[in-house]
Amino acid sequence: MPAELNTQSILDKLKKIINKTNITNAIIGWFPGSARNIQHPFTEITSFLKNSGVEVYLWLPVFSELEALADFSPILGIDNNEITINYDMGNGEKFVFCCPANPENTNKVIDIFEKRYDEGIYDGVFLDKIRFPSFIGGVNSVLGCFCDYCRSKYDLPEIPDLIFTDSNNPMGISSYKDLHYEMNDAYQKLFEYKCDAVHKSLERLSGYFRGRGLKIGLDLFAPFLAYFV
Repeated sequence: MPAELNTQSILDKLKKIINKTNITNAIIGWFPGSARNIQHPFTEITSFLKNSGVEVYLWLPVFSELEALADFSPILGIDNNEITINYDMGNGEKFVFCCPANPENTNKVIDIFEKRYDEGIYDGVFLDKIRFPSFIGGVNSVLGCFCDYCRSKYDLPEIPDLIFTDSNNPMGISSYKDLHYEMNDAYQKLFEYKCDAVHKSLERLSGYFRGRGLKIGLDLFAPFLAYFV
């Protein structure tokens, strides 16, 4: 990578790669908190890729990593406090999430796209982080959300039923077959709700972007982990 990463250095590297490999798709994105004046280089780089016969997808983190995340409704744990995840990859990525169920958050993601990226000549959008937190922040990081929206919209399990009693098998998982877990009833209820909530948000987002004539890409977990996020 060049010592100074700028538009021309990116274009020079892309030219070398395209001349040596058969690339048909590219995802263009960055860590949103690191740059604000981004439209000009995005337009130039995207135009180069499209003129080279490469389909371009805009990388869009949905419920995590957005610089405006402080304005979003957070995920609340069983203690009614915001879930904090101390894991840090060392480059500023801390896996902090807002509530994927709250439609206000989904609308804010669309608003960010319209204000900052609407003029881009993309073929599609790559929706990343369209989920709840994973086990990377520990078992407690998956025990949400209990915000006002989630509590009012769905019949969530009682808090005492979610207290760990067995450190070796805290969720009471008894089997896994055909992509389905059998576990303690309270946890079963929580994760079924979370699956439904993410599905509804994805329907809203994919419908919006397809309505704009854009293709959809997704970052998905393997089935045995997807159920929990």
